[in-house]
Amino acid sequence: MIAKLTALRSDLGIAGVLPLTALAACAGFHIAFIQPLEDQSVRLDATLASQPKARPRVIADITAAGAATARAASFYELLENDEPMEDSLGRLYGIAGAAGLELRSADYRLAESKTRLRRYEISLPIQGTYSQLRLFLETALRELPTLSLDRVTLRRKNAGETRVEADLVLTLHRLRR
Repeated sequence: MIAKLTALRSDLGIAGVLPLTALAACAGFHIAFIQPLEDQSVRLDATLASQPKARPRVIADITAAGAATARAASFYELLENDEPMEDSLGRLYGIAGAAGLELRSADYRLAESKTRLRRYEISLPIQGTYSQLRLFLETALRELPTLSLDRVTLRRKNAGETRVEADLVLTLHRLRR
């Protein structure tokens, strides 16, 4: 047998032996790697076929849309406030006074919007200590849940000064009726 292979090799030469070697390597690769992967693919297909079918994507999208609608409804419910704007502003001034702050003046503006929300922007220049200012903001944001703090600018005359001058921009959000 070895003599026949030696004779075949000498008859074919190097140009004939190389393609046969490559063909033998491909067959070995197929048996060692490709065939096990094909067997595993057949087993996975059978497992997948035995599993229950997934919910159609359309139903999942409808469920997600319903959840988003519910969240939006609860958000708008939070903004439903029958308290007159004057009363809310009065509460804001009362909270500032209770915190010991000086309110010099205020500027109010209704920000126009095409959404369901109305935004009343309030600019307040305030003087007091940092702790008074912080107490005012914490209490106001807790007591008026539709109030947001948009901007704070703080100034001191010098580094040792305990009192600060603050310019606050707050917004009261209300639902359009």
